[in-house]
Amino acid sequence: MKTLFAVALGALCLSVLARSQDLTGDWQGTLDVNGTELHLVLHVIKDDNGLRATLDSPDQGANGIPVGNISVADSVLKFDVLMVGGSYQGHLSADGQAVEGNWSQAGNSLPLAFKRESAAAASPPAKKPGEPMFPGEETWQGTLDAGMAKFHLILHLAKTDSGQVKAAIDSVDQNAYGITVSSATEKDSALKLALPGIGASYEGRIAAGRTTIDGTWSQGGRDMPLVFTRNGAGPPTGKPAGIAGIWVGVLEGPKLRLRLHVSAAETGHFTGKLDSLDQGANGLECSNISLSGAAFHFEVPSVGGSYEGKLNAAGDGIDGTWSQNGATFTLNFKRADSPAAQNRPQ
Repeated sequence: MKTLFAVALGALCLSVLARSQDLTGDWQGTLDVNGTELHLVLHVIKDDNGLRATLDSPDQGANGIPVGNISVADSVLKFDVLMVGGSYQGHLSADGQAVEGNWSQAGNSLPLAFKRESAAAASPPAKKPGEPMFPGEETWQGTLDAGMAKFHLILHLAKTDSGQVKAAIDSVDQNAYGITVSSATEKDSALKLALPGIGASYEGRIAAGRTTIDGTWSQGGRDMPLVFTRNGAGPPTGKPAGIAGIWVGVLEGPKLRLRLHVSAAETGHFTGKLDSLDQGANGLECSNISLSGAAFHFEVPSVGGSYEGKLNAAGDGIDGTWSQNGATFTLNFKRADSPAAQNRPQ
């Protein structure tokens, strides 16, 4: 009987431990930064690939910031937030309802505790990148080349009734909507933006006709060129335009989510890049991009692949096939110039 009791007790302890280390759900915390409180919400889910998470910073208007390398072992929770160069490590309580730890960023370490949200207190669904932020706004798109990665950004720009400029930025690849721009000024075609929440700033010059903004993004001690193009401005007269934009699709068979970026170059040809979202491969160079009538073609030399498709009459869809290593798969694209997050196909 003693042996049976010991076995039963051991099984019970293991069951309790498993439940206490279940991180799935929503967690709230408050970070004190030099007397300024930043409220944070951590959303954790689990799928076949393990734990996945996003972070909201409501006070900064930043939702859905991707969290990487999230793990829990021996009641120690760890994760990184590469977008802001931050990381977290904390100890999960015995009942699995709280985490006590520290947030590290830019050489500083600050205490940060999370508490599990009740289902009733869960945050409403976050908006998605590309959705309008302001009435009557201008929407601009640009690609920031940070060396190891490329980030596709959307700039929301508007003016108040008093003539003041207001702005916000989305990071499409990181599914971050409405990153707060605390200061925005426009004078004599010069645009300046300050984003202290992520330690960044931008200065650029607006072209005649408000078609592009050519400038520099500064963050983490680095200056990087960044050109925004206004949605609806279109390419220069006489340049190809029907296929230009952002397209999303799912490669049947392996079920890989793909995102295609096509731009009309000054030479009158197209340039493009392909992202394979589930493989974490962004910015694959596309070549031999052509649109002849409704027939669309491009190649991706780095993976030995090519695509043949047909643009529909509405200009918002392409049905076609992807060929690679002797195999052919159905691949249909839909236009997503105002990108929404793609759900992983089931």
